[in-house]
Amino acid sequence: MNQRVSTALFALSVSVSALLQTASASANNPSYFELEIKQQRIPVKGNSQLESSSFGFRYREYLANNVGFEMTLGRLGLDHENNNNALGYSPAGYHAGLGLSASTAAKKRFQAGADISYSYFNSDHRQIKDKIEISATLAQARLWLALQLTPQLKAYACAFAIGLDGEQTLTGTITTETQLDNQDKTGECGGLRWEIEDNGIVGIEANGGALRGGRIYFGRRFN
Repeated sequence: MNQRVSTALFALSVSVSALLQTASASANNPSYFELEIKQQRIPVKGNSQLESSSFGFRYREYLANNVGFEMTLGRLGLDHENNNNALGYSPAGYHAGLGLSASTAAKKRFQAGADISYSYFNSDHRQIKDKIEISATLAQARLWLALQLTPQLKAYACAFAIGLDGEQTLTGTITTETQLDNQDKTGECGGLRWEIEDNGIVGIEANGGALRGGRIYFGRRFN
Protein backbone atom coordinates (compact mmCIF):
# COMPACT_ATOMS: atom_id res chain seq x y z
CA MET A 1 0.00 0.00 0.00
CA ASN A 2 2.78 2.46 0.93
CA GLN A 3 4.61 1.72 -2.33
CA ARG A 4 1.43 2.38 -4.32
CA VAL A 5 0.87 5.69 -2.49
CA SER A 6 4.48 6.73 -3.10
CA THR A 7 4.35 5.77 -6.78
CA ALA A 8 1.03 7.56 -7.32
CA LEU A 9 2.28 10.73 -5.60
CA PHE A 10 5.48 10.75 -7.63
CA ALA A 11 3.58 10.18 -10.89
CA LEU A 12 1.14 12.96 -10.04
CA SER A 13 4.01 15.33 -9.23
CA VAL A 14 5.73 14.60 -12.54
CA SER A 15 2.49 15.00 -14.49
CA VAL A 16 1.54 18.26 -12.80
CA SER A 17 5.09 19.58 -13.20
CA ALA A 18 4.93 18.96 -16.95
CA LEU A 19 1.56 20.68 -17.18
CA LEU A 20 2.77 23.66 -15.16
CA GLN A 21 5.89 24.05 -17.27
CA THR A 22 3.75 24.05 -20.40
CA ALA A 23 1.37 26.60 -18.87
CA SER A 24 4.29 28.74 -17.73
CA ALA A 25 5.82 28.73 -21.20
CA SER A 26 2.56 29.86 -22.77
CA ALA A 27 1.28 32.26 -20.11
CA ASN A 28 4.60 33.35 -18.52
CA ASN A 29 3.30 32.66 -15.02
CA PRO A 30 5.51 33.80 -12.13
CA SER A 31 7.12 31.05 -10.03
CA TYR A 32 9.07 30.57 -6.81
CA PHE A 33 11.90 28.16 -5.95
CA GLU A 34 13.09 27.46 -2.41
CA LEU A 35 15.79 25.50 -0.59
CA GLU A 36 14.63 24.42 2.88
CA ILE A 37 16.45 22.98 5.92
CA LYS A 38 14.03 21.78 8.59
CA GLN A 39 13.91 20.03 11.95
CA GLN A 40 10.52 18.78 13.11
CA ARG A 41 9.05 16.77 15.99
CA ILE A 42 5.58 15.24 15.87
CA PRO A 43 4.20 13.87 19.16
CA VAL A 44 2.39 10.60 18.42
CA LYS A 45 -0.02 8.56 20.50
CA GLY A 46 1.68 6.17 22.91
CA ASN A 47 3.96 8.75 24.55
CA SER A 48 6.55 8.83 21.75
CA GLN A 49 7.46 11.23 18.97
CA LEU A 50 8.81 11.27 15.44
CA GLU A 51 11.81 13.56 15.04
CA SER A 52 13.02 14.37 11.55
CA SER A 53 15.81 16.40 9.96
CA SER A 54 15.23 17.16 6.31
CA PHE A 55 16.81 18.96 3.38
CA GLY A 56 14.65 19.66 0.38
CA PHE A 57 13.26 21.86 -2.34
CA ARG A 58 9.97 23.63 -2.89
CA TYR A 59 8.66 24.82 -6.24
CA ARG A 60 5.54 26.99 -6.56
CA GLU A 61 3.81 27.99 -9.78
CA TYR A 62 1.27 30.82 -9.60
CA LEU A 63 -1.84 29.78 -11.49
CA ALA A 64 -3.59 33.14 -10.94
CA ASN A 65 -3.03 36.29 -8.91
CA ASN A 66 -1.86 35.14 -5.45
CA VAL A 67 -3.02 31.54 -6.02
CA GLY A 68 -0.30 28.94 -6.34
CA PHE A 69 0.32 25.23 -6.69
CA GLU A 70 3.47 23.80 -5.13
CA MET A 71 5.56 20.63 -5.01
CA THR A 72 8.14 19.58 -2.41
CA LEU A 73 10.83 16.91 -2.53
CA GLY A 74 13.79 16.12 -0.30
CA ARG A 75 15.89 13.81 1.82
CA LEU A 76 14.84 12.84 5.32
CA GLY A 77 16.47 11.49 8.48
CA LEU A 78 14.08 10.10 11.08
CA ASP A 79 14.13 8.97 14.72
CA HIS A 80 11.23 7.39 16.63
CA GLU A 81 11.99 8.42 20.20
CA ASN A 82 10.66 6.69 23.34
CA ASN A 83 9.57 3.66 21.34
CA ASN A 84 11.01 0.26 22.31
CA ASN A 85 10.29 -1.27 18.90
CA ALA A 86 12.48 1.33 17.16
CA LEU A 87 15.57 -0.28 18.79
CA GLY A 88 17.55 2.92 18.51
CA TYR A 89 17.55 2.79 14.71
CA SER A 90 17.73 6.01 12.68
CA PRO A 91 15.91 5.39 9.37
CA ALA A 92 16.62 7.65 6.39
CA GLY A 93 14.66 8.18 3.20
CA TYR A 94 12.75 10.86 1.33
CA HIS A 95 9.65 13.03 1.46
CA ALA A 96 7.43 14.41 -1.32
CA GLY A 97 4.32 16.56 -1.28
CA LEU A 98 1.76 18.68 -3.10
CA GLY A 99 0.04 21.84 -1.94
CA LEU A 100 -2.18 24.81 -2.75
CA SER A 101 -1.88 28.37 -1.43
CA ALA A 102 -3.92 31.56 -1.66
CA SER A 103 -3.33 35.03 -0.26
CA THR A 104 -4.39 38.64 -0.41
CA ALA A 105 -2.39 41.21 -2.37
CA ALA A 106 1.32 41.06 -1.52
CA LYS A 107 1.93 44.83 -1.66
CA LYS A 108 -0.37 45.67 1.26
CA ARG A 109 0.97 46.33 4.78
CA PHE A 110 -1.17 43.48 6.12
CA GLN A 111 -1.49 40.23 4.21
CA ALA A 112 -3.47 37.07 4.98
CA GLY A 113 -3.54 33.67 3.39
CA ALA A 114 -4.36 29.97 3.58
CA ASP A 115 -2.36 26.87 2.62
CA ILE A 116 -3.20 23.19 2.36
CA SER A 117 -0.69 20.41 1.74
CA TYR A 118 -0.45 16.64 1.54
CA SER A 119 2.93 14.95 2.04
CA TYR A 120 4.27 11.42 1.99
CA PHE A 121 7.49 10.25 3.61
CA ASN A 122 9.25 6.92 3.70
CA SER A 123 12.41 5.88 5.54
CA ASP A 124 14.15 2.62 6.45
CA HIS A 125 17.25 1.23 8.14
CA ARG A 126 18.77 -2.24 7.75
CA GLN A 127 21.08 -3.82 10.29
CA ILE A 128 22.28 -7.38 9.69
CA LYS A 129 18.99 -9.34 9.34
CA ASP A 130 16.71 -6.69 10.84
CA LYS A 131 14.93 -3.88 9.03
CA ILE A 132 12.81 -1.01 10.30
CA GLU A 133 10.61 1.00 7.93
CA ILE A 134 8.51 4.06 8.71
CA SER A 135 6.07 5.45 6.16
CA ALA A 136 3.31 7.98 6.64
CA THR A 137 1.15 10.65 5.06
CA LEU A 138 0.71 14.09 6.60
CA ALA A 139 -2.17 16.43 5.74
CA GLN A 140 -1.95 20.04 6.90
CA ALA A 141 -4.19 23.13 6.67
CA ARG A 142 -2.81 26.53 7.68
CA LEU A 143 -4.10 30.09 8.12
CA TRP A 144 -1.57 32.91 8.37
CA LEU A 145 -1.31 36.68 8.81
CA ALA A 146 1.73 38.78 7.81
CA LEU A 147 2.83 42.32 8.65
CA GLN A 148 5.26 44.28 6.46
CA LEU A 149 7.65 45.86 8.98
CA THR A 150 9.94 47.50 6.43
CA PRO A 151 10.10 47.35 2.62
CA GLN A 152 12.42 44.32 2.96
CA LEU A 153 11.30 42.70 6.24
CA LYS A 154 8.05 40.83 6.87
CA ALA A 155 6.85 39.13 10.08
CA TYR A 156 4.14 36.46 10.04
CA ALA A 157 2.23 34.14 12.34
CA CYS A 158 0.01 31.16 11.63
CA ALA A 159 -2.35 28.59 13.11
CA PHE A 160 -2.56 25.10 11.62
CA ALA A 161 -4.17 21.68 11.94
CA ILE A 162 -2.62 18.36 10.91
CA GLY A 163 -3.52 14.71 10.42
CA LEU A 164 -0.79 12.02 10.50
CA ASP A 165 -1.46 8.47 9.27
CA GLY A 166 1.58 6.23 9.41
CA GLU A 167 3.01 2.84 10.20
CA GLN A 168 6.28 1.53 11.59
CA THR A 169 7.22 -2.01 10.59
CA LEU A 170 10.05 -4.01 12.14
CA THR A 171 11.03 -7.31 10.50
CA GLY A 172 13.79 -9.83 11.20
CA THR A 173 14.62 -11.09 14.68
CA ILE A 174 11.41 -9.44 15.86
CA THR A 175 8.35 -8.65 13.73
CA THR A 176 6.08 -5.84 14.90
CA GLU A 177 3.78 -3.22 13.39
CA THR A 178 3.08 0.08 15.14
CA GLN A 179 0.41 2.53 14.06
CA LEU A 180 1.47 6.20 14.06
CA ASP A 181 -1.19 8.83 14.75
CA ASN A 182 -0.62 12.43 15.83
CA GLN A 183 -1.27 13.17 19.49
CA ASP A 184 -2.02 16.87 18.99
CA LYS A 185 -4.16 18.20 16.18
CA THR A 186 -3.30 21.91 16.12
CA GLY A 187 -0.31 24.21 16.44
CA GLU A 188 1.09 27.63 15.68
CA CYS A 189 4.06 29.21 13.95
CA GLY A 190 5.90 32.50 13.68
CA GLY A 191 8.62 33.72 11.36
CA LEU A 192 10.60 36.49 9.71
CA ARG A 193 11.19 36.86 5.97
CA TRP A 194 13.78 39.13 4.36
CA GLU A 195 13.76 40.22 0.73
CA ILE A 196 17.22 40.65 -0.79
CA GLU A 197 18.55 41.62 -4.21
CA ASP A 198 17.35 39.97 -7.41
CA ASN A 199 14.02 38.83 -5.89
CA GLY A 200 15.80 36.69 -3.29
CA ILE A 201 14.20 35.54 -0.04
CA VAL A 202 15.80 34.48 3.27
CA GLY A 203 13.52 33.30 6.07
CA ILE A 204 13.41 31.66 9.47
CA GLU A 205 10.37 30.03 11.09
CA ALA A 206 9.60 28.37 14.42
CA ASN A 207 6.51 26.30 15.26
CA GLY A 208 4.94 24.49 18.19
CA GLY A 209 2.03 22.27 19.13
CA ALA A 210 1.36 19.38 16.78
CA LEU A 211 4.54 20.17 14.77
CA ARG A 212 7.45 21.34 16.90
CA GLY A 213 10.70 22.70 15.56
CA GLY A 214 11.72 25.17 12.91
CA ARG A 215 13.18 25.76 9.50
CA ILE A 216 15.53 28.04 7.56
CA TYR A 217 14.82 28.68 3.90
CA PHE A 218 16.36 30.46 0.93
CA GLY A 219 14.19 31.26 -2.06
CA ARG A 220 13.88 33.29 -5.22
CA ARG A 221 10.95 34.58 -7.23
CA PHE A 222 10.96 34.37 -11.02
CA ASN A 223 8.68 36.69 -12.96
